[in-house]
Amino acid sequence: MTTVRTIVEGYGEVDALPVLLRRVAARDGIFHVNFPKPHRVPKSQMLTDNIKRASELQRRQLGDEPGGVLILVDADDVDPDALVAKVEGLTRTADFDPFVVIAVKEFEAWFLAGIESLRSHRDVLNDASFAGDPEAPRGAKEALAAMMSTGYTETRHQAAFASMLDLDTSAQRSPSLSRLIDVCRECYSFRQ
Repeated sequence: MTTVRTIVEGYGEVDALPVLLRRVAARDGIFHVNFPKPHRVPKSQMLTDNIKRASELQRRQLGDEPGGVLILVDADDVDPDALVAKVEGLTRTADFDPFVVIAVKEFEAWFLAGIESLRSHRDVLNDASFAGDPEAPRGAKEALAAMMSTGYTETRHQAAFASMLDLDTSAQRSPSLSRLIDVCRECYSFRQ
């Protein structure tokens, strides 16, 4: 069994990221991957020694099992490449190199990229669509909420949306989601 341990910043991602990663693996015909509950590090602590400690903890829990550690961070208004470099600088060691993925600009941008596939969710409007670049606007949560009848709540909607999202279309529209999919494949394919 391969294990992919994860670190996230938001409460919604704690439930949503394993759903998304399981779907990626299943789509590839990989069913021998374990995605334990993510370790949450608040956004305000992501660029501190707390991320280093969380990464070391996840590595220790991984032990000698095949797999890897994936760290997911929202870029918000920070340059994604600079953010990757900063997180890698805090977490990489001589014998450990976690995977770092940046959601540009927010996790919710991935939902904007595939909003049409979420229309069957009871809270998403039947005509919901997003024509722009889902990774360009800051405020993906607000854009998403505008296409919903009830408003958007991370802890209520992220896992459900992750289970419904059209991965192919969304990855075509969102380079950062495409990167997550590639990294997920690296975790369960090359760290065995």
